[in-house]
Amino acid sequence: ALFTAIFSILLLTLLGLSLMLVSESSRTVSKNNIETTEAFYIAEAGLAHAVGLIMANGASFDVNSVIPASGTGLAFGDGSYTVQITSPTANTRQITSIGVGENGATSTVQGLYQVSSPVTA
Repeated sequence: ALFTAIFSILLLTLLGLSLMLVSESSRTVSKNNIETTEAFYIAEAGLAHAVGLIMANGASFDVNSVIPASGTGLAFGDGSYTVQITSPTANTRQITSIGVGENGATSTVQGLYQVSSPVTA
C-alpha cells in the first residue's frame, strides 16, 4: 500500500510538471505571436506613411528625407519603422517597410506603387 501511494504521488507530480511545461510553452508562443503582430502593424504604418508622402509630394519626393532607410527608424508607438524605396521602372516604386516592435520582433511588408505620368500641357 505504501509503495502504491508513493508511486501515485510521483505520477501526479510528473503529470503536474508536464502540464506546467505545456502551459509555459503556450504562453511563450502566444507572446511571440503578439509581438510579431505588433511589428507587422508598425511596418504597415510605415508603408502607408511612405505612400501618403508620395501622394502628397509627387513621385520624385525623397521619402527618406522624412523616414529613415536604416538605423533606429521613425518612432511609432512602442516600436519604430524604416522604409526603403526602389524604382524598378520609371512609373513604379517598390516600397519596403520594416517594423520593429517593443521587444525587438521584426516584420517586413512590401508594396508596389504605380505612379502616374506627369501631365503636360
